Amino acid sequence: MSDLVVPPQETKTIADKQRRRSRLKRSPVLISVAEIAVRLGMSKARIYRLLSAGIIPAIQERQGGHWIIRRAAFEAWLGERDSLCDFCGQPGARLPNAGVICSACRMAFKIANSAS
Repeated sequence: MSDLVVPPQETKTIADKQRRRSRLKRSPVLISVAEIAVRLGMSKARIYRLLSAGIIPAIQERQGGHWIIRRAAFEAWLGERDSLCDFCGQPGARLPNAGVICSACRMAFKIANSAS
């Protein structure tokens, strides 16, 4: 039975983490990965890949740590996003009824379609 008892010091740490998370969820300055995923209509895993690639502006506390995404920077990036490729995030051209695609992705699609 004593194996199930959590030491008071660990309980405090868990409570601190929960308080910190709840502050971040309510923050008008920061935006969460989950909120970005909903707004962009993507999975959280894809958002993490975009963050790691540096496409979405953010900083990471340490390698493998939490991402800090400022709401203002994200909103500015979202405004610029109309001219970024939907596939890789590089600058591209808007195609009628197709979104935005860069020259490298367009070439890759041409090669893939000509092979099949």
